[in-house]
Amino acid sequence: MEAVAFEQVLSSNTADNMTLSEAQAYFSSQQNALNLHEFIEPSYLSSKEFRKQGVERLDHLSLLLSQYKRFYCQYVLNSGSDFLNTLVNNKQKGLSQSIHSGVSKIEKKAIEQAMFFNARASWIANTRLLISILDDNEHCIQFDGEVFVFTDDNLKTHFDDCILAMEVAADFEHLFLNSRKSTLGSWFESVVARFK
Repeated sequence: MEAVAFEQVLSSNTADNMTLSEAQAYFSSQQNALNLHEFIEPSYLSSKEFRKQGVERLDHLSLLLSQYKRFYCQYVLNSGSDFLNTLVNNKQKGLSQSIHSGVSKIEKKAIEQAMFFNARASWIANTRLLISILDDNEHCIQFDGEVFVFTDDNLKTHFDDCILAMEVAADFEHLFLNSRKSTLGSWFESVVARFK
């Protein structure tokens, strides 16, 4: 599977032209194309070929996540600098409160985004571990057509812990994406417009 890097996207859309919303949409579309839901389906996981190809998909997702993190950090630095320059050059009353409020908002959004990145990285790590458990312990695991049956209880516990960690990470990501009322990018733009 060939990865289209953010760097390639940025070469056609310079950092000044690519909005955070566009980067998020690109990341989401590339991630969705990987059909990650298949990794929790026992019928897929039971296939050695799927697991082999799954490792390649996880490699692609890791690269995509890394590139998106770099883009996000650069975006926040550039936008934050523009935001602070606009406020510093503004002579209106309430500037101190606007700066404090703005920095708090940037910090909150950055923390939320970092939690998203950590959740996705946790999902990838636990999915890799799940595949490794299945590949390395075929003599202790059978697929009965619906579920995996383990002859080793400790191995089953380890497997179940991976599934739980994957579900927790996916639930957090779902909550994060659905609760986001406005992006940091749209907020930066609205503040800068208000003070110009």
